Amino acid sequence: GLPAAAGNTRGLPLVVALERADFTKGIPERMEAVARAYADGARFAYFGAASPTREGVALYEGFAQVIAAATARAAAAAREAGCPFEQVTSSLSWGEVVALLARADVVFTSSLADGMNLVPLQAAVAQAGRVQRGVAIAGRDAGVSIAYPSDGSEGLIAVDPLETWATADVLRLATGGRLPGMSDRLVVDIRTHDSARWAESFMSELEAT
Repeated sequence: GLPAAAGNTRGLPLVVALERADFTKGIPERMEAVARAYADGARFAYFGAASPTREGVALYEGFAQVIAAATARAAAAAREAGCPFEQVTSSLSWGEVVALLARADVVFTSSLADGMNLVPLQAAVAQAGRVQRGVAIAGRDAGVSIAYPSDGSEGLIAVDPLETWATADVLRLATGGRLPGMSDRLVVDIRTHDSARWAESFMSELEAT
């Protein structure tokens, strides 16, 4: 089921962000965009979980402080807007991950760089049975934004995480119901182009070469 912190949305759209607490995931940048969206009048409940990674490494401990500072600013903006907000550093169970992705109105994973970023793909499949699906926001340099249509027409939209104002504007539109949700076409594409399909394609090209 849903984590307790994500269960009380007060009737607001739910934004979910799940990833590892890594430099590549753009967490501080996303927090700034979330804070800006609240300041611009957007109203939504937010739940984010960043699983710990490389614990005990000094560089990552310093990065955790950067995340904490950015999160505090976003939390303050949420309080000012009167909206639920929770960002945790913990590993969720698979059941919690599926429940969150299935429930989310916006899945927000704006990585600075990522080989693929499976979270938007998992969200599309988790929401396949919904009549009205949520919107997935991903970083423009993540593989998911290159492998699948990410202009927003199919419910997946790529953003530049370093452009805070533009990313906040996309979040505001998504939480306001002004962007289309993940489409049937996107769900079919994701189910068809799975890891087995990618491996087969790679091996075929390799053998041809």
